[in-house]
Amino acid sequence: MKLDENKDFKVSNGINMLKDLKDENKDFDVSNGINMLKDLNQRDDCFPFIVYYYFPLITVLKKLFGKIGFDDPKKYANYVIKEKYFGYSLNNVILSTLILAKRDYVLAFLKGLLEVNPDLPINMTIGDMYKINGDYENAIKYYQKANEESFLDLFENYHIYLADENLKKARLLPEEEHITLNDGQFKEKKIDKKTCYSNAIAFLSIAGKYGSILAYKLLGRMYYEGTDVEKNLDQAKTYLKKAIALGEFEREYRPYYDRESLSRAYNNLGCILVENSKTDSDDYLKGIEYLKISGSLGFTRAYYNLGIASLNADKEAEKWFSYAADDGNEMAAKELAMIKSKKNNTDK
Repeated sequence: MKLDENKDFKVSNGINMLKDLKDENKDFDVSNGINMLKDLNQRDDCFPFIVYYYFPLITVLKKLFGKIGFDDPKKYANYVIKEKYFGYSLNNVILSTLILAKRDYVLAFLKGLLEVNPDLPINMTIGDMYKINGDYENAIKYYQKANEESFLDLFENYHIYLADENLKKARLLPEEEHITLNDGQFKEKKIDKKTCYSNAIAFLSIAGKYGSILAYKLLGRMYYEGTDVEKNLDQAKTYLKKAIALGEFEREYRPYYDRESLSRAYNNLGCILVENSKTDSDDYLKGIEYLKISGSLGFTRAYYNLGIASLNADKEAEKWFSYAADDGNEMAAKELAMIKSKKNNTDK
């Protein structure tokens, strides 16, 4: 449906849209939705907050997008600007579009927004969209113009939240029972324990594909530890390498990046290689190097792990335990005390 053919759909803001949708959504309390929208206008909250607390409003937003029709992203971008973001924040327009549309449409829509208003804070988001499409040259070009956070960060966090919800429910759900959960597209479905686990993996994978270092790091850790999934070191290494590749690209070119997740991904991959390789192998040496990088990025638990790997060489182990203990790592402090006690007894 093209916008100019939709003559019966004349609105000036989100509240009128809600009223217009009344007959199509009889199960939804429209007056309650209007109050939510008014409150949202005042609060200007980010999208995940709405997902948690304003779920009924999301149903309306999805109907709204369906009613307008995704026929021309640039025309749609112009309409968004003209109608002042439908009476609610730009955050929610962009993030709703991310969830309800395909990647190519989203990128064209974002660039259309920028053409209409070059001052909109969306260069980082456009850069991220190019990044996930593998167009790193254009990603870097938009990163160089950016000084704001990315809307994709919120989109990724939404899927990580959904994954976490599925995992929490799965751990408590008896084998034969079912539970109703959000499927990620604002529909609630009844699912069993096994589906909860598979959904969690799927949501984390979506977040990873959209550039979440954290999501790939979490997947890697799950397969490394055998937490909620069958232990699989090859899968763990694959996801951790993806997290590191993403993180290193962003560390080099993106104004902001997830330093903590990158450092933990290096630590986890380093531990896998050190624990499962001979001490004179290339993989073992790579693992040691990854642990050093992790520590240098601020994850001092990696220094403790280096100390454990160096226990046969007291002097080397003492150095790494000292680094970790200085940052408050109690396990490292105990190991350091034992080394010093051993040294004192030897000196006597």
